Amino acid sequence: VGLALDRGVEMMVALLAVLKAGGAYLPLDPDYPAERLAHMLRDSGAALVLTQGSLLDQFTP
Repeated sequence: VGLALDRGVEMMVALLAVLKAGGAYLPLDPDYPAERLAHMLRDSGAALVLTQGSLLDQFTP
C-alpha cells in the first residue's frame, strides 16, 4: 500500500492500519517529483495508494 500523506496523525493511523492488516507500506513523499513517484509505484507494484483529497491530483492518471 502506498501512503502519500502529509506528516501528522492521519499518516500514523494509516501506517498502523496497514501493518495491523498484515500489509506492507511504501512511504510516498508528496514533495517528490511526479516522475519519481510514478517510478516508485511501478517498481513496487503497489495495488493501492492511500492519500488525502488535497494530494489526489498527483496520483490520478
